[in-house]
Amino acid sequence: MAGFAHVVNLGSEDFTAKVKENTEGQGVDVVYDGTGESTFNRSVRLVKVGGTAVLYGWPSGIPVIDTDLLSQKQISLLQAVLNHYVMDKVKTNTAITEIFELVRRGIFELQDPTVYAVADAAAAHADLESRKTTGSVILRP
Repeated sequence: MAGFAHVVNLGSEDFTAKVKENTEGQGVDVVYDGTGESTFNRSVRLVKVGGTAVLYGWPSGIPVIDTDLLSQKQISLLQAVLNHYVMDKVKTNTAITEIFELVRRGIFELQDPTVYAVADAAAAHADLESRKTTGSVILRP
């Protein structure tokens, strides 16, 4: 497996139980949460003392962050916002070059987007929230 030891299917498995099982109750050093409100606080509870929580998206809504828990467990919170990265042209150009190299080497595979008509925007949102989509989602007029 490339970069991970265990995979949890969020659609059919209890990720809290699976993480506890796979870490023998120790928790994880870092969580990367791209879902937001529906998963973030459960994810943070699985981080070891002194670990890190990364929030990089919130299609289910912006979570209310339990700062007391972060403080008690000395968890660092990183919140990635794309707009901050694109303001720095050097970082942007470096990242683009690295990403295209990974695509060229076959490490990243390009994925066709999921396309919805604008009239079906509600269905697109529902599919995003229920994790039925992966990759880019495009609304077409």
